Amino acid sequence: MNTEPPAAAVRRIVLLAGPSGSGKGRLGALAGIPLVQLDDFYRDGDEPGLPQRFGIVDWDHPASWKGDDALQALIALCHEDSVRIPTYSIPRSARTGTQTIRAAGFPIVLAEGVFAAELVEPLQRLGLLADGIVLDRPTALVTGLRVARDVRERRKPLPTIMRRAVGLARSQKTDVATWASKGLRPLGFRDALTRVRALMTAADAQTERAGRTEQVAEPPVITVSAVCFTHFTPPGPGVPNGQWRLFSVRKKGTDRFMQPGGKPEPGETAVQAAVREVKEELNISLAPHQLVELGSHRTMAANEAGHALEGTVFLAPQVHNPTDMAIRAELEEARWIDIENPSDDVPIAPLMREFILPALRERLR
Repeated sequence: MNTEPPAAAVRRIVLLAGPSGSGKGRLGALAGIPLVQLDDFYRDGDEPGLPQRFGIVDWDHPASWKGDDALQALIALCHEDSVRIPTYSIPRSARTGTQTIRAAGFPIVLAEGVFAAELVEPLQRLGLLADGIVLDRPTALVTGLRVARDVRERRKPLPTIMRRAVGLARSQKTDVATWASKGLRPLGFRDALTRVRALMTAADAQTERAGRTEQVAEPPVITVSAVCFTHFTPPGPGVPNGQWRLFSVRKKGTDRFMQPGGKPEPGETAVQAAVREVKEELNISLAPHQLVELGSHRTMAANEAGHALEGTVFLAPQVHNPTDMAIRAELEEARWIDIENPSDDVPIAPLMREFILPALRERLR
């Protein structure tokens, strides 16, 4: 690909991927920022040599899409206030015209589509990537939304829609993992929308300070230590395979659950901060050697809008009696979260959803 940009960028791109029907377009509409729908760069359905699947063109294969055109359009939009791109008809499998995307006054632009992950590396290399997200939602929900949309919009004949629905449902977990491996962060719908809005808030503040002629800076970073307490319920009624749960807390004046922990004091190491915070918040005394470091992860802060968070995560000894866990200090509520199937009704912090739960699933299997 030709990826040489003009000299000075005035905005950057947030990439949004996800399975067909996962809600990318709806999130883009709710985000309130300029939106580039990467589907508009599909190839015409009568072009020779297109990949085939389910008896039709495989529209989920990157070869069905003009990635170089999409990249060049996004590069242009990072340096100019508007760009002309194609208009594409999914039912007709053809380009039907052109449209103008206008981004004047916005420091970030959202680009959504199933091929967004293909643009992570070139945009990152050019310094034009603000963030990358992949929507990770339950397969049954995504399949239902996809079928309802495709039938409503008469995208394809019904037998083709159903064959495609079954095939994509079977591959959804693998597809999301593949996109994540290319640099996209798996998030649920609400957390993804919150993240995009936080990026916009941070970028607006930076642009107001520095002026639109300078490239938008990364949001300020908060460093924290987080401690995971787990409990295993043996197999029994309602839990035939047993159940691993994760202790989570909510601070006063906030709405998201997270792990006990907090910011290190001057001179403290990450593990020292973890030990101190657990004592302050839960009145549990731990020695540093009792904590196993699971790793570090950068994401958006849950409670400080416009800030990034660098979290070092530790695993504490297993809890044998969950009723022994009591909160104090600035904590207001505690809940045990199902590690394998966390409820969508419980709002959880990005660090837990993106890193802690996947790391624990892998470790506890």
